[in-house]
Amino acid sequence: MVREKAVKSSSRYFPVRLMVAEQSDGLAEDVYLLKPNNSDDKSVELAVTHLSPLNVPAAILRNRPVLILLHGQYQNRNAFWRGAEQSVSRQLVSAGIDVWLMEMRGHGLSAVNTDFDTDTLADTARYDIPAVTRFVAEMTGERPVHWLGKGIGGGALLMSQGAGALLDLPVASLIGSGDPFGCAGWSRLPGLTSLVAGRKCRDELAGPEMESCALIKNLIVESRKLSRRGAAMGIDLWYQLRKASVPLAWISVDKTRDWSERGLRNLLQQGNLSVLDVTGESLDAVMSGRSGGGDPLRSLPALLDGWMNQDYGQEMGDGISAAGEVAPFA
Repeated sequence: MVREKAVKSSSRYFPVRLMVAEQSDGLAEDVYLLKPNNSDDKSVELAVTHLSPLNVPAAILRNRPVLILLHGQYQNRNAFWRGAEQSVSRQLVSAGIDVWLMEMRGHGLSAVNTDFDTDTLADTARYDIPAVTRFVAEMTGERPVHWLGKGIGGGALLMSQGAGALLDLPVASLIGSGDPFGCAGWSRLPGLTSLVAGRKCRDELAGPEMESCALIKNLIVESRKLSRRGAAMGIDLWYQLRKASVPLAWISVDKTRDWSERGLRNLLQQGNLSVLDVTGESLDAVMSGRSGGGDPLRSLPALLDGWMNQDYGQEMGDGISAAGEVAPFA
């Protein structure tokens, strides 16, 4: 059902239009289409969804921590949001968090841009994440913005930070989950890049969307043993992240911390990464909102609320290991 509501649908930074203004079982759903014009491909348009509770005073909403969710490989916003159905986005809003969802180029409600076939994760990191950060901060009164990325969504956040693309933007923290670069294990298969043919790649088991084969090839190449993560952006990613001024955290389910990306494990051991140890059946179940039971104080909404409302480096409560608190891997 379309809502009658006065919503801001412009920006002082770039063109923005309101695509959708609906309500779904107690939540307002506003979808904005951003046209940042900050890269060579001027056709890029990014869909950003804002979810907020109905009938809650604006003064209360303004005090909520701001969190932007970014989906993973072959996915879109449906990884976090399914309308009236139960979802992690609905749980986060109920926990008092101001929830926004970004969709990558050519995914979900974001249009397929002219140069989609040659897009890589570096484009998301260098251009799109900063643009969405700027827009959401503007819409929320310049409140500090937290990001949570799933899979390569988390990898894009790390690349954006490592390349300095978030400098001078109000980013409070970056949180990731799962494998940040998706193809770490694939790089050991000989001749794999030659098998990634064509312009677009699809994996129906991973999700409904297509990825550019250029993105997949770049992930595979940078996962090889002698390659450097971040080479596509001209940086040594893991070295740059050791100097990050923005707090970094990664989600672990029941303290398994079974990350295939060695760089993440090194950041933890070097004291540059905090861990949110959630309880749940699996990472996919936790990130989709399908994981039930367990300790409610260690649910994803509870830990994210604790993380976003604490003073970094101080006592963070059960389930959150501060940077520098190195725990053994299970």
